[in-house]
Amino acid sequence: LRANQVLFEGESSKLMELRRLHADDQWPNDLQSLWSSIDLDPRVTSCLHSGGEGFRTWVINIPILLAVQAVTGQTIDWFHDAERIHALRNYQAFDTDWFEEAYNQTVAHCFADGLLDETKTP
Repeated sequence: LRANQVLFEGESSKLMELRRLHADDQWPNDLQSLWSSIDLDPRVTSCLHSGGEGFRTWVINIPILLAVQAVTGQTIDWFHDAERIHALRNYQAFDTDWFEEAYNQTVAHCFADGLLDETKTP
């Protein structure tokens, strides 16, 4: 199964588990204002969930965004800012299972699609 299928498709998807588990919880939104300022590589956007989740978009997509950026070597903006690191930890702590599953599935997806090979220089 592809990462998007495991994560997003069907009633037993990881996204549905996340929604059910946190239906009544306050979802983090500390990074929401950054979304418009991030220059998204097309390789990233193809992996993101675009289901119109509003403020939940960040919780859903941040591990996916980080995974693709980690594979392509584009994470420097995240890890040179203490506030962003703290915010990332909040997102991870909100649901560690979702964060790890989404990150790992996306990294696997990147490897399967040869994205790591595209980032290597000859």
